Amino acid sequence: MTIWIDYVRKLMERGAPITISVDLQDHLPQADVLMVATSSLERLITPDYLKRGAIICDMSRPSNVSEEVLKERPDVLVIDGGIIAMPSSPDLGWNFGFERGTGFACMSETIMLALEKRYEHASLGADLNLKQLEMMRELAKKQGFSLAGFRNFDRPLDPDVWNRLRP
Repeated sequence: MTIWIDYVRKLMERGAPITISVDLQDHLPQADVLMVATSSLERLITPDYLKRGAIICDMSRPSNVSEEVLKERPDVLVIDGGIIAMPSSPDLGWNFGFERGTGFACMSETIMLALEKRYEHASLGADLNLKQLEMMRELAKKQGFSLAGFRNFDRPLDPDVWNRLRP
């Protein structure tokens, strides 16, 4: 994780408008774009702290965005992150609530590594770096994995929502 913090610090030194924070009350009302990635089981992001027109990518599982955001804030776009479309839409014998052939990014990563017989990288965890991300991007391209279509709250994103909120 230190590598990422250092990377973001360098971006910030160059003037990039990025803030990393756990202080929701001070920072959420100012944020145009939120990338949410925690291991918390709680719904941390609620309608009352969000800036008008905010875009949220929630990569946390379970989700950290309260469903009240969907109901009470039609001006806010919530996109689920971390959902991957697998090549040829296989039926893998489980149902996480997604369409056939889609699954979590962490599962897809493991499948891609196994297909390449690259077992030494099976647990990227805290050692994650840009080189490994590029490797995964190349494996995905080679094997036919891609990002699944836009979703929010574990359902395909309603085109009406997208059309209402896009600039």
